[in-house]
Amino acid sequence: MRADIDEMTERGLARIGAVAADAVSDVIDKLHRHVDQVRDGTAKLGRNAHVARLELACAFAEQLHRAFGWQWTRTPDAVGIASPNGSHTIELRPMFERIAKPNSGYTIALQFNMIAAANLPNAKRRAFVALS
Repeated sequence: MRADIDEMTERGLARIGAVAADAVSDVIDKLHRHVDQVRDGTAKLGRNAHVARLELACAFAEQLHRAFGWQWTRTPDAVGIASPNGSHTIELRPMFERIAKPNSGYTIALQFNMIAAANLPNAKRRAFVALS
């Protein structure tokens, strides 16, 4: 499964014009801009939007791993990424499905910055509270 995640991450980064060596902040900015363009119709996800969203989700998750040590995990309903102590988790595909909708009010940068600032709901170790 890890090889599939790595491939999807690489394709997600390529989709936004980034590479794995780019600074985390640069990748987050590019992801944010790309999703905004999808929302306003100036960028398309392509024929298989489901796969495109998963690629973008993997690219985002890799930035959480690089910046904060989050790890890939299985959640009750999907594959996601969890905080180092398991207090919080994100199911990536559903998150990106919501983010890509016009007028969702939810952004990549907002999610990333909330994690960076530890502005998250209270949760105990290994509680896997879902962030959406």
